Amino acid sequence: MLRKRKGFTLIELLLVVSLIAALTGITIRIINSDDKRRISEDSVKQSNLQKLSLGIEAYKAGEPLQDYPQQAVVKTTVAGYVENWPDGEPLGAFYLYRDFPPGRFIVYVVRSKPTDGSRIYKYSSEWGQVKDCSSTEVTDASGC
Repeated sequence: MLRKRKGFTLIELLLVVSLIAALTGITIRIINSDDKRRISEDSVKQSNLQKLSLGIEAYKAGEPLQDYPQQAVVKTTVAGYVENWPDGEPLGAFYLYRDFPPGRFIVYVVRSKPTDGSRIYKYSSEWGQVKDCSSTEVTDASGC
């Protein structure tokens, strides 16, 4: 006489649990909020660098007898051209400025990705654009 089966076998249960675990791992990886937050913070940093550089360039254009402002006074000098120097936006970001006579400057900020902390976003007056660099040094007009 054959018995009727009324439940799941151990193999079937293990298979279902492992499938759910695999799908959960994939889902968490896809919707990882930390990665999304870092990507958005880096976008804000790049946008802020672009705005700062435009303000500094506007200062230079508005003051034709002046060179780019010196490091010590840049935040107050370009105040009329930049609404505010965005230090702390996003949280913990500090935008640093260096002038290089004659007539050059860079503005840079450290990227958000903690595993890549040595990388920075940098704008140079020679390039006219924001680049992803590894150093604050100005090597030449071609890159970082």
